[in-house]
Amino acid sequence: MDLEVRSHRGMRWWTLDELRTTAATVSPADLAELVEAALADSA
Repeated sequence: MDLEVRSHRGMRWWTLDELRTTAATVSPADLAELVEAALADSA
């Protein structure tokens, strides 16, 4: 079984603050900064 399938626990939307402060493993580690930059570029 693929690693992604074995480690997937569901989906939900996260706020930038949640991404910045979560104790969960987020990949890539700088996801909050990447999302924030993408949102700034689209404004």
